[in-house]
Amino acid sequence: MHSIGEVVAQFEFYVEPLPHSITGKIVKFADRGMDQYRWSISHHYKPSAGAGVYFPSRLTSRSVEDAEADFRAYAESFVPDYDVKPNENY
Repeated sequence: MHSIGEVVAQFEFYVEPLPHSITGKIVKFADRGMDQYRWSISHHYKPSAGAGVYFPSRLTSRSVEDAEADFRAYAESFVPDYDVKPNENY
C-alpha cells in the first residue's frame, strides 16, 4: 500500500553556533478515513556530552497543532554544543 502525504507546514531555524539552518516539516496523511500528521526534522542532537543522540519518541499526531507543538518542543530543546547528526530519514 502506498501513502501520499501533503506538506502542510515547513520550518527553518538557526541555532548558534551551527553554520547551517535546521529544517523541519509536517506532513498530513489521510489514511482509512482519518487524518494523521507526521513531523520530521533535518538533524538530531545529543543533550549532554556523555549522552547518545536524542531521537524524539513521538512523531505522529491527530492534529497539525499537536504535531507543531511536538516539533517545537524538540527543536527548542536543541543543544548543538555536544554533537549534531543529520537525520538520515529526513
